[in-house]
Amino acid sequence: MRWQALQRRRSEVSQSQQAMPPIIQHHDAQLRAVQALRSIQRQDTITSAIKGFMTHTQVVRPRPGDTCFFVHRLRNSMQGEASVTMRISHANLSVVSDRSEFQSLAQANKVAGERPPEIDLVDVDGRMYIQAGEEVAVPFKLAYTDFSPPAAVAAAVGEARVQAQGQGSLPLEMTVSFTRKGDTKAFHVLRVVVLPQPFVADRVLRLYQPQHEYMKKRVKIDVTSNKQAAAVFTGSMVAWCDHADVQVTCSPHDDDVSVQDVLVKHRVGDAPGVTVFHIVTYADNHRAQVIERWVLEITACVRIDIKAVVGAASSASFVLKAPAAAADAITVCPSHPAELSVTPSSLVLAKGTITEATATLLPQHSGKRMFIVNVLSGTQLCMVYALHASVSDPVINKRYEISSSVGRALSKKIVYTNPFGSARRFKLRCTQGHIVELKECLLELQPNAQGFIQLRVLPQPRPFEGEALVLINDDGDVTEEVLAIKVSVV
Repeated sequence: MRWQALQRRRSEVSQSQQAMPPIIQHHDAQLRAVQALRSIQRQDTITSAIKGFMTHTQVVRPRPGDTCFFVHRLRNSMQGEASVTMRISHANLSVVSDRSEFQSLAQANKVAGERPPEIDLVDVDGRMYIQAGEEVAVPFKLAYTDFSPPAAVAAAVGEARVQAQGQGSLPLEMTVSFTRKGDTKAFHVLRVVVLPQPFVADRVLRLYQPQHEYMKKRVKIDVTSNKQAAAVFTGSMVAWCDHADVQVTCSPHDDDVSVQDVLVKHRVGDAPGVTVFHIVTYADNHRAQVIERWVLEITACVRIDIKAVVGAASSASFVLKAPAAAADAITVCPSHPAELSVTPSSLVLAKGTITEATATLLPQHSGKRMFIVNVLSGTQLCMVYALHASVSDPVINKRYEISSSVGRALSKKIVYTNPFGSARRFKLRCTQGHIVELKECLLELQPNAQGFIQLRVLPQPRPFEGEALVLINDDGDVTEEVLAIKVSVV
């Protein structure tokens, strides 16, 4: 009887539910969905709360080359002694165990009030022993060596979460997990968030080196120019480079420890390869205080040696090769268009063809000089030629002296006679345009006739003494005479 009554009651309930209006059935489904969502949110809230209690976030804002320093406090809340193992997610983040390194990093990062670490606080396997209720201070350092521009890195939003970077760059979030002996899960996690800051290069060096040669570049640096670095400098400077094939060494300059020589060595490859790398110099062996940051760009080129005389034209030829892809227009761009010209300056070459080009050098200054010729196909660099010129001084035919006062401009006429028995046109050039300028650059004279070379001595803001050369060339840029103009400003 009891079983029959129970069956009768269940059938009545099912009939009443089937007789419910559709709107009530829809409302009942929404309530069930809301209850399921609340249970999921409750679980996520509890999980995030537990993670928040277990996790500590440390934010660092380094510039490339910086060594960031911070101290993390870890407490053993258990009633007994605990053997804790640390696991660090990245090799650039490590524990500071040396006392002198601790002091250098703390002073450079302006961290005060912290004691040096205990001896053997953390062993080589990342284990440390903590007494019951004890709190230990674990010092960490982060060597930030990523020189990728911060604009290419996703900025931190909200909880400083960032997107993944490309290959070769440091992660913007690192973790240190602490696990007790016998446990498989961490009881505490240190989350290190890296917010990279932009940097200003103290020096930018663009160098050209013949292909397949060993480049040696010595750069002098004065440590006293950086007051913070000079305060911690002990006579030994350290340099670091982000390129594995570059060797960097430091040594005192002429027995003066405050002035250091940085020697950079690198073997270049095929032309026109370009190698870009960065060098950071430090005032101490622990890399705590940065002195300067450098950007170096080395371009492999083809070397051409040439001898020349100031004011006289000298020529050298080289081969232009067509791009490997397809026929395209070739443009030749010299570094000193006022002294160096290339013929032809632009042309179209079919695929796989070559042609000869001529570089004409008309130097205005003597000494060991280098001129660069860039060969472009559109915006792509096809080849780079480096003209190493040994320029000697010309033979001076006549000398003139001009005296002037500060801030005053003068005009001067020099009589010149055509020594030839035929009409000639002479080209006039001046080597020091900031001292003397020519009013006319051409002089046409009849046979054995006389003309005037008109000069203008420019005003000088202070007492000055210098010399300029006036070059008299024929149509073929062969020097006929050289006049030396000595200017004294009092």
